[in-house]
Amino acid sequence: NGLVLVAGGTTANEYPDNPFRATNSSELYDPASGTSTSTGFMTDAQAGHIALLLTNGLVLVAGGRNDHGSIISRAELYDPAIGEWTDTGYLNKERSSFAAVLLPDGKVLVVGGYSNSGDISSAEIYDPVSEMWTNAAPMNYATDSQTATLLLNGQVLVAGGSGGGGGLTNSVLYDRVNSTWTNTGSLNIARAGHVATLLPDGQVLVVGGNNDNSAEVYNPDDGKWTLVASMNDGRSNPSATLLPNGQVLVLGGYPGQTSAELYNPTNNTWTYTGPLNVGRIFHTATLVADGQVVVAGGDAGTIGYYNGPA
Repeated sequence: NGLVLVAGGTTANEYPDNPFRATNSSELYDPASGTSTSTGFMTDAQAGHIALLLTNGLVLVAGGRNDHGSIISRAELYDPAIGEWTDTGYLNKERSSFAAVLLPDGKVLVVGGYSNSGDISSAEIYDPVSEMWTNAAPMNYATDSQTATLLLNGQVLVAGGSGGGGGLTNSVLYDRVNSTWTNTGSLNIARAGHVATLLPDGQVLVVGGNNDNSAEVYNPDDGKWTLVASMNDGRSNPSATLLPNGQVLVLGGYPGQTSAELYNPTNNTWTYTGPLNVGRIFHTATLVADGQVVVAGGDAGTIGYYNGPA
């Protein structure tokens, strides 16, 4: 319907005594009028979760941390027709800082992440018809803060992430038909907290992570990563959005930067564009119907979770 759903996260407005406490509130932003309105409340407060628009028009929210700071396995669905949330089963493994991809058949693949026992390699599939979560083959390595990208050939590329506190160069491919993982080319730069964008030509652009300014491209034809022109600024946990003109808008990142820049794949160049009004990290960036990008929320450079009593 052209509206942008913003759900959960940590908020200082709802809990002024502790700005890092997760919330269960959600709201709708209307790009046409520039206004936000409250909508239904999730069953559980969640931060560090994933949110995906399904092919049936519902929004799946899963995983993350609750308002006690515990990592959870809860999953919920938002119905924009009635503005309400309903439970939709539980992940088989609790996870936060994980990656998720909407597959061509309408199912959802979730991979890796950080659990209450540390980094995990497990993967699972959500079926929106049965509303069931099913374990898939685990990845070849355990990681959190990685990226997952659906390639034009239907495979899923998972790249980098954090292992033992540092960035990784690993990348693997998931074959959804056979539910198998295979190693592919290694990143040139170890990364965690980076972002990945599928380019119009089918290659994948990966930038930033570990406050690095480097960028590289994955070619699915030969499974190799190639360094391309570096960004003007080093970034961790920025956002990256493919624009209708084929350029990629990358903005924000640690430590709450205001700078934004555009990558032109044709010329292999980065150019600054207008800066954000507010520095952001861990924000969201959503392309809307008129070609504009709605940037919402985020943090000015620090992040944490409430670990005390409710």
